[in-house]
Amino acid sequence: MAYEMLSVGYGNYVARARLIAVVTSDSAPARRLIQDARDRSSLIDATGGRKTQSVLVMDSDHVVISAIRPEALSLEKRGAGEERESKEPQTVRRRKLHEKRGADEAGEEARDE
Repeated sequence: MAYEMLSVGYGNYVARARLIAVVTSDSAPARRLIQDARDRSSLIDATGGRKTQSVLVMDSDHVVISAIRPEALSLEKRGAGEERESKEPQTVRRRKLHEKRGADEAGEEARDE
């Protein structure tokens, strides 16, 4: 059985299929979750010595902490035929999408006339 892996930063990966939840680390319940996992010896520290930004809860009752913000983790599922997300900066991708939408709208207006 092959698992699709999710990068949690600094060369660390978790199995996407085993992931239950991803939360930010700045709330008190998330801090308690981290401390409880530490007490049970089921905490996996993938921060690389940096500040904890996200908490990943696994189906094996392990808790993984990461130094990458939850928004930055590529959590969207990709279909078998879809390409990997572009390495372009987000602003460049947004600009291209905006230009494409503008061209599509201009084409619709031309057909309406």
